[in-house]
Amino acid sequence: MDNKKQIFLVPSGLSEKSFGLWNSVAGRRASSPERLALLEIALRALDRASEASKLIQEQGLTTITARSGAIHVNPLVKIEREAWAVFVKTWHELGLRFDPVKPFRLEDLKIE
Repeated sequence: MDNKKQIFLVPSGLSEKSFGLWNSVAGRRASSPERLALLEIALRALDRASEASKLIQEQGLTTITARSGAIHVNPLVKIEREAWAVFVKTWHELGLRFDPVKPFRLEDLKIE
C-alpha cells in the first residue's frame, strides 16, 4: 500500500485566501484532474469577486458620465455579481457548502 501523501501544486496567481482554500480542499475533496480544475475555477472566481468588491468600495456603486452627467451603475458591480455566481455554483458542484446570505468569511466555507 502506498502511504505517500499526494502533493497538489497550487495554481499560480491565486490570492492568499484562495491559496489557503486550495491547500484545505485539494486532496481531501478534490483530487481528480476534473475536480482540481473546478476548484481552480471556483477560487479564481472568488479572487475576481473579491477584487471587484474592493474596487467598488473605492469607486462607489455608481459612475457619472463626464459628458452628460448621467449616473450609471459601476460596471464592476456586474463583474462582482457574475464572479460570485460562478464561485457559488462551482463550490456547490464540488459538494462544498457556502452560505451566500452571510458576509463572506473564510470560516463560512465548510470543508468536510
